[in-house]
Amino acid sequence: MHPHHMAKLSALHTASCPRTKTITELAKVLDEHRVALVRGPPSSGKTTLARLLQSYYVSREEPVVFLTGWPRKTVDPPIYLYEKCKEAGYDEVDYMTLQYSNITFIIDEAQQSYNDKALWRGLIKSQSGCQSGARICLFASYGNPVMGTPEKPGGPPVHFESEQRVSLLRYHASHGPHSNNLGLFYTVEEFEYVLLLWSAVNEVEIAPVARKVLYYVTGGHPGAVESLVAYILAYYHSEVENNSIKTITEKHLVDSLEDGPNLFASLQTTVFFQSFPTSQQLALTPAAATALRRIIQEGTIPCDLDDPGVELCFKRGWAHTDYTHSSPAGVENLVCFLPTRLHVK
Repeated sequence: MHPHHMAKLSALHTASCPRTKTITELAKVLDEHRVALVRGPPSSGKTTLARLLQSYYVSREEPVVFLTGWPRKTVDPPIYLYEKCKEAGYDEVDYMTLQYSNITFIIDEAQQSYNDKALWRGLIKSQSGCQSGARICLFASYGNPVMGTPEKPGGPPVHFESEQRVSLLRYHASHGPHSNNLGLFYTVEEFEYVLLLWSAVNEVEIAPVARKVLYYVTGGHPGAVESLVAYILAYYHSEVENNSIKTITEKHLVDSLEDGPNLFASLQTTVFFQSFPTSQQLALTPAAATALRRIIQEGTIPCDLDDPGVELCFKRGWAHTDYTHSSPAGVENLVCFLPTRLHVK
């Protein structure tokens, strides 16, 4: 990509979208249930959303501790969190009464904690569903929608109600009348906000029909949106520079997307590509390649973690998992699917 256009695009990093309604709704879930699980593949906007949630509490002068990952070595969770509170300047916290405090813990890359049974069977389980005490918001690249950790808990697992689960889209996040109406991907309104900023920065419009196509292809995936608008700007940079293109039309968009070699060469330079397996990885893991081919052919496949290929796709974030009511009896089935149509392409 031309460096001048990279500089322009940097002014439109997706963190520029405040996602006010989404953050307010997520904070409400934490107020009402104390624990929430946000799951999504790499580059799907989890860290940005986690930082926005942190900013929400900071702006309200409420105590918040942001953690990136979880120690691989064995720790005592209350003592570890107590130490992190001290580092953040919350000296009034006592580790014996930590769970009764008003502190919000935001754990990014929370999948690193799945093997910590003391954390999951302790503080997370005890606080889940409470109406007071510490809040815990977990952001993970994979996991079971209901239990979080896919590891065997060695006892009764955590049970996340539908209101506590945040997945990719609102209709994947939960089912039934108690849906929290939350999703990791952009709403249409948030998507339009991002494109409005992009148009202002780059002095080029995207036609309404082209915006609809872009939303259809990306599903509102923050990383996909950012990567594709960067690609479009690079693809037509000469025409935009000399003002021969002032509006990106549907034809412009489709033509650029159909240029497969250029498209994927561009995507490979972005963070978004972290959610794609490389050809080398698939060559080394034929079982995963088989699982992905099945997903492309069938749309969804059962999330059978006893299948080595499915398990690898699950843990690498190459496929997302959620429940569906697709069975004739209306029973929820856990399935694997690809996050966006761009992944299928």
